[in-house]
Amino acid sequence: MWLVKKSSNNPIRYFLAYFFGNGIVAENQSICKKINYYSQQKSYFYFRVMKLVNCISFLTALLLASSFATAQNKVTPQYKRCPVKIINVESGLLNNSIFDLITDSLGLTWFATQTGLQRFNGYRLQTITPVAGKDSFHINSPVKFFALQDGAIWISCKRGVLEYDPATNAFKYLISLSAPDNAYYSIVPLKETTEGIWCMQLGKGVVIYSRNGKLQQQFSEFDADLITDIINSTELLYKKIAVNNADHIFINSGIGQVLSINTKTKQFTKITSGITDIAGIACTQDNLFIIGNQKLSCVGVNDAVLIRTTSLNSIAGNAALSGSLCIVNSNQLLVAINNHLYEFDTMGIYRKEYTDFSRNPVLATGYIWQIYLDKYKRIWLITNNDIRRIQNFEIPFAHFIYRDAKNNFVKCLYYDEQKHVIIAGCFNGGVQLYDTLANPL
Repeated sequence: MWLVKKSSNNPIRYFLAYFFGNGIVAENQSICKKINYYSQQKSYFYFRVMKLVNCISFLTALLLASSFATAQNKVTPQYKRCPVKIINVESGLLNNSIFDLITDSLGLTWFATQTGLQRFNGYRLQTITPVAGKDSFHINSPVKFFALQDGAIWISCKRGVLEYDPATNAFKYLISLSAPDNAYYSIVPLKETTEGIWCMQLGKGVVIYSRNGKLQQQFSEFDADLITDIINSTELLYKKIAVNNADHIFINSGIGQVLSINTKTKQFTKITSGITDIAGIACTQDNLFIIGNQKLSCVGVNDAVLIRTTSLNSIAGNAALSGSLCIVNSNQLLVAINNHLYEFDTMGIYRKEYTDFSRNPVLATGYIWQIYLDKYKRIWLITNNDIRRIQNFEIPFAHFIYRDAKNNFVKCLYYDEQKHVIIAGCFNGGVQLYDTLANPL
């Protein structure tokens, strides 16, 4: 032990005395006398120092591990506030069961509902009954839209394929087929190439039709019964289950696999990503993205090798996940998780959430089934109850809501540059006064 001066009040010396052994440290160390043997003191000192080093190392490692885990699990909210328009039955929509939509070359957007086709010009909805020659097609079942390179649209239904030409505003009954009563479609277009239009067809599997509607080729690599099951699935009814790039077609089979078709080499393969419950797929030229089981996976297009997996638990939590994907460009991916719409980069990193002006989710409750992006920077969402149109640009100014105010309808504003106040003229004739931070005065 150390023999020291008892009158010392220095806390550091007390700490040293406690750490290195029993006793009290003197203010003048020259009066200290060693009682134990030198070898014993040396061993004891070494033991205490090593104990301190181990404690510091353990605490440092624990702190770093905790910081890393927090950084991995914590998602800092970033918002992109955009104008959101709701199109529903109150707006004139025929039915709140919506199966598909497309924007034509004139900028008009078509909706496929349970009870008919409608066309939207941005202000009002027009119900469309296709007339091809002498035949009228009263649409009372789901249809799928497919855009052709020349601007025409194929509309696939139970009876085959109708073609619509926006330039002439005319329909043509192009492919005549039949389907059982329990089937939704007889044929579903997938991709247009120089050989024709690749399709899935009931009873035939994967086929190619010419531009004028003639059957060109039939493939047997994928079992026709599997393709029939996909066509009759509820996943196809509500979601976009097929995507493509320049050389490939990818189809969500609904059984934990993605069917891959190389349209140049005619190679047919099946991709397994580890996601058993696939909610949605999207692709770039190099990568295939798959969402499901609370994660987002990226698979190489050419070798079908899993590149990375991103956990969505920090965003979706443990709730049942309903998801959809849409590629914006080579570095931007839209991800719908239940009633939220997020932006990720193509490395799987979360960037921001799309919201309305008040930073509320684009959908209050329910699910987003499909994401469709048109060439006019509009994001269209098919939900379980309506259609949402999002202008894909962020509002560059602040937006203020006064929830307790009797009237939030402001007709005009005046800014007093000398007094630095804002005067708001209300719809009911009242006048409100605000400071430059938008605080009501």
